[in-house]
Amino acid sequence: MIGQKVKLDICKDAKIVIKDGATLRIGILDHPLVNEGSVSVKLTILGDGKLIVDGKTIICKDCSIFIDKGAELEMDDCILNGANRIHCRQEIHIGKGSTASWGVEIMDNDGHAIFFDPDDPNPLIKTAPVHIGNKCWIGQNCIILKGVVIGDGSIIGAGSVVTRDILQNTIVVGNPIREIRSNAYWKL
Repeated sequence: MIGQKVKLDICKDAKIVIKDGATLRIGILDHPLVNEGSVSVKLTILGDGKLIVDGKTIICKDCSIFIDKGAELEMDDCILNGANRIHCRQEIHIGKGSTASWGVEIMDNDGHAIFFDPDDPNPLIKTAPVHIGNKCWIGQNCIILKGVVIGDGSIIGAGSVVTRDILQNTIVVGNPIREIRSNAYWKL
């Protein structure tokens, strides 16, 4: 299901794969405090980029998702709450039952090239896959950067910047993140 204020910019070679029995809701919320007309989402998939959806996946208000040529974003029964930003140039996987609060940013790349030689016509943008485990909670305004693996059941405190792996069932906070508790569990 796609809401009224959803902007889709999808190239003809791009793919959106909805697995058997899965649902994808973009810009539609069944919530009494959210006016559906105020919900806007931007989904851009370039070239042969791919969005794979499994389970009941929801992309909420003011989210922006960019999937580059050859990149793959896989979302499994997860929720992206308001104003989330995903910038995928290689591979991002968000596991089953994971939830991102407001203002979360997930990037598997540096975002732009950094030149060390001004005459280099083809600098590379560094990329590394991001894997977010099952049943993770990502707090408000967190930033998850390239190359991290977040273990199942982990909780990331609001405003944290994730630049390294997180063990399963661990609570982390801060910039840079630090572990404050292990063997932790949460319920939605």
